[in-house]
Amino acid sequence: MHFGAPRRFGAALAVLVVLAASALVGLGLPASAAAASQQWQLVAQDQFNGALAPHWSVYQGSPACCRGTTWATSQVAERDGRLVLTATRKNGQWIAGGLSAAGWPAMVRTYGKYVARVRVDRGAGISAVALLWPKSNVWPPEIDYYELSAQDADRTQETQTVHRAVDDAQLRSVYQGDLTQWHTVSVEWLPNSISYFVDNKLTGRVTDPAYIPHQPMWPAFQMQIQQNAAGQAIAAATGSVSMYVDWFAVYAPVTATTPTTATTPTTTTTPTASTAPATATTPAPATSTAPVAAPPTGANSGSFLWIVLAVLLLLALGWLLIARLLRRRSRH
Repeated sequence: MHFGAPRRFGAALAVLVVLAASALVGLGLPASAAAASQQWQLVAQDQFNGALAPHWSVYQGSPACCRGTTWATSQVAERDGRLVLTATRKNGQWIAGGLSAAGWPAMVRTYGKYVARVRVDRGAGISAVALLWPKSNVWPPEIDYYELSAQDADRTQETQTVHRAVDDAQLRSVYQGDLTQWHTVSVEWLPNSISYFVDNKLTGRVTDPAYIPHQPMWPAFQMQIQQNAAGQAIAAATGSVSMYVDWFAVYAPVTATTPTTATTPTTTTTPTASTAPATATTPAPATSTAPVAAPPTGANSGSFLWIVLAVLLLLALGWLLIARLLRRRSRH
């Protein structure tokens, strides 16, 4: 009696290949991208539980770009397990909060993944941004991976912008949603691409090599006040407006890969002013007090793909062994 095992094995193997491809497509990646998925390793984080870590440099004074903004250390605090930056009017003058990780060596990197859980209050005339700034303090370049405009009082969209080093030409993508609610925003900066994500969904990608920085940069969070042509603050918000950061994490690339697709920027503009401070105080490096557990950011996105492929391969090999045993039995 002959069981036709080899034929059934061939058919089963074809089914397994189809299942593997379907699994990859279901994960939102083409099969050709599976082997090229980027791996990341957590190198630093802050969950903002307790006093502000000494690595952070809190801004004081006005940036060269925006004289209508006055930063004060009183406007930065850790409260209820979150970093809170606040813009408020005191004695007829607007003051705001901002800080950088210029003094945190693990966060000052050339290439990396920066992830934050953030939200911002409504408020006319108040902007908020999460950005990367050059360690050299020579601007540009600059990467703004989460920026809410002062003109968007209801917080209905955020922009992601890279400023080209040589002339400050910009490539920008836009995400629309309710930014008064919590979102996880991130940027993946590699030697050949910059990719932006909101809640783990790709919202923009830059692959033009002329726009990609290749120098150390540090992360910052800051709020700014809308100003007129004379540099005077003209924010129309009433009361205080805050930016909240639940946690922040930085990853180093394990391997650098080439992106499979490119996103065309929605606009290309030339700015009139910088969005980061002209100077920043760098405190002496200290030992990190951040917890060691990684936030749930899905950093190792390629691991699940490899597990699926490994399981399917083992199933195929098991079927091959069974088929051979059946062939031997049919000969007796």
